[in-house]
Amino acid sequence: MKIVLSAALLVSTLVCAGNIAAAESFEEALRSKTIEFEAVGDGKYDAKMKLKLKNRKKTKAKIELEAGRFFYPDDKTIQPFVVYRPALISMDPEEEKTVWVFARCGNSGLGGNYLATGFRRTQMGMPELVSILGLMNDLEVSSPQLYQQVIWHYTNNHKVSAIHCLATSKDTQREIIHAICSRKGMRIPWYRTYYKPAENGNDMEFSGIPDRIEADVELVLSKTSDLQIQLVDAEGKSVMFVGSLLMQPAGVRKVPIRIDAATLAAGKYTIKVLDQNGSMIDSREIEV
Repeated sequence: MKIVLSAALLVSTLVCAGNIAAAESFEEALRSKTIEFEAVGDGKYDAKMKLKLKNRKKTKAKIELEAGRFFYPDDKTIQPFVVYRPALISMDPEEEKTVWVFARCGNSGLGGNYLATGFRRTQMGMPELVSILGLMNDLEVSSPQLYQQVIWHYTNNHKVSAIHCLATSKDTQREIIHAICSRKGMRIPWYRTYYKPAENGNDMEFSGIPDRIEADVELVLSKTSDLQIQLVDAEGKSVMFVGSLLMQPAGVRKVPIRIDAATLAAGKYTIKVLDQNGSMIDSREIEV
């Protein structure tokens, strides 16, 4: 059986293939000295970072900016930027262009970068972070805050339980957290950790101050019970009475857990759910 391609289809295929081949990654463009760059911060928009580019060649350039690329400032007290959405940048011969880039902060232990300048060094982040950012883009995650939490998990070892936001569906968040935990061989956290916002209100700075821990625990009760929820420390000492639920009927019950974490010292704790006789119904660990 013979397959015949029309001339128009063949030309279209070759043009498309040529366009794909013409694009360089940002890394390749740097190595070939196609471009010069400087990144600067600007907190007015969700993009957060402006990238000033110059095409050094006398031909057109098409640059693929990769998700997971870090841009480091001259000032080492300032956080680097991390690109969280890829971009395709087209440039005319010897053109100078400024483009907005979707980027967040890449070191929660340093100062905010949203108005900083002089980001003149760049490199790709760790492969695992690059892979998770790719997954988030495939899932069409739009929340800058969720990208920020994921980035800080990899750059500063923030807890997986702190990765959550209202703007993204629970199913999507579960898929992202499952991917992170499965690749690291970690258990998926059963609770959510919240931190107080930075004093200046900038969500690209990290206060480091725990605010609360929340969860919804599913229990199976064999009989009608009065429930008491207690928090105990690593030595088994009760440190907080979390709450009580009276006359809970037998069957499957969803019990809300809300813990004020602001007064707790860093460390591991255990949530205990007891009935009216002091018998243990459920016990789970948390970390502050």
